[in-house]
Amino acid sequence: MSGIVVDYYLPKDVSAVKFEYFDSKGALLRTESSAPASAGFHRVSTGNFSYPGYKGIPGMVLWTGGPRPIPAPPGEYTVKITAGDFSDQKKFHLRPDPRSSASEADLVAQFELAQRISARCGEANAAVLQIIDMNKQIDAAVAEDSALKESGEALKAKLLAVESVFAAVDLDCLDVLDVSDATRLRIRRRSGCAIGPPTVGTPTVGTPTTPATTTTIPPTRRS
Repeated sequence: MSGIVVDYYLPKDVSAVKFEYFDSKGALLRTESSAPASAGFHRVSTGNFSYPGYKGIPGMVLWTGGPRPIPAPPGEYTVKITAGDFSDQKKFHLRPDPRSSASEADLVAQFELAQRISARCGEANAAVLQIIDMNKQIDAAVAEDSALKESGEALKAKLLAVESVFAAVDLDCLDVLDVSDATRLRIRRRSGCAIGPPTVGTPTVGTPTTPATTTTIPPTRRS
């Protein structure tokens, strides 16, 4: 078995057995509800833990990767068992793979950096999503009252200027995509494309069992 292995004993059958895994700050990382619930000795195993990555934008075309979970670093964690009316919890230490030359401090620092980068990517994507929603509201208002067209287009131009901080129109990359002309007009590539702002690398975080690498992800959003 790999990952976290838990041995437990049930003196009698119970309705269900649930395991919950928490980090040192009390955040719930994983729940397992399919453990054996019959009387006797049992052993269960779960894979390595991870934290959620940043949220993407619907319609993005990702060339080399995308949002992904961030593997948890080595450190102190807690497992809680709930079996019928009984519950108990134990602390354990998640250790790095001894084959890796990275220290625990290195992996923790890498994890913290990955979380900061992921949070900033999430903020950028949230801003783009907000602008998309505002453009839809403008279009709806103009459809109801044509007198708003001029002011609506002016406002959309200002929004586009803001969006260009995070995304840029890139039609050259669409030759490899079979998309319509209408779709081409709405393709955007986030920061990292050749004509956009400076590249922001999104790390593929090394787990306690694998060394770390860093991959630049230049996605394109199709809307």
